[in-house]
Amino acid sequence: MKLSNEMRQLACGGSCGRQLGPSEKSRQWPAATFYGRRPERNVATAALTTDVAAALTSASQQDYRAAPQALAAVPELQELAACDDTDLLHLFFLVFCSQGVGMTEKVEMWIRRAGQECLALANAGSDVEMLQELGNSLVEGALEEAGHDRWFRNDVTKLSASWNAKHPGSPMSADALLTSPYFQSVHDYDELHDRYIASKQPYAQVAIQSAIEQLSLVLGAPMIARVRALLGDAFLPQLTFLHHHVVLDVTHAAESAELRDKFVEANPRLEPQFAEATFGVLDVYGRFLGECWNKAKKMRAALVLE
Repeated sequence: MKLSNEMRQLACGGSCGRQLGPSEKSRQWPAATFYGRRPERNVATAALTTDVAAALTSASQQDYRAAPQALAAVPELQELAACDDTDLLHLFFLVFCSQGVGMTEKVEMWIRRAGQECLALANAGSDVEMLQELGNSLVEGALEEAGHDRWFRNDVTKLSASWNAKHPGSPMSADALLTSPYFQSVHDYDELHDRYIASKQPYAQVAIQSAIEQLSLVLGAPMIARVRALLGDAFLPQLTFLHHHVVLDVTHAAESAELRDKFVEANPRLEPQFAEATFGVLDVYGRFLGECWNKAKKMRAALVLE
């Protein structure tokens, strides 16, 4: 499905290729804390935002269901995929896992709430087909996402320990990493989920879920292969979340895509909403990965390693 220029603006939160107005800028940096961690304001760059938006705008000319593959064209993520500096990769995973806590703490709740809202719409007599089936599927599947933030916390502890064993003169503190400010993209990810749940489109959760699970396969699987090649299989137990999702999301991605397509087939008029949700979440997640990579590069440049 192709998107109009107006729809592409919606898909990227209305900010693709244009200057934000004063009220929109104020929304970008929420004053409120997110689980006690204020947003970091000095990592995301205009260049990164433009790169991600450009990749998704190009993808929007094609079928939105293939959009996750588009993020592989973002220059920052191409750099990451080609990285052969093992210390830089180690730092990237430290940042990715510590920031990933904020991306996963509420996933179980988001999915459960979206399912409950679908069931509420069905019980209220909505003319949207398949709401009961989708709602039940989301509620039942929510428990599978519980505790993933703990995997990330544990990974940060293990990654810090292995870094410190290798570089005792430049130690990393797991506690400091786990209390560092969240990137703006982490806050945007939270806001995107809450916005869809509170709207009359809670069923868009299955589009969001499908896009992220496909992303695990598109970007995660090659990253695991590169870790094996550069750092060895012994490094993988420090990447519990990433490794687990690359393995499991082969099945999950297929199941979510099947449910998404079945829902759209029953409700073809809602396909633009699914496209909007897909491009919206990929915009946020692409910026998240880019912010993690840029932060890791800054950390690497500041270190003099023995």
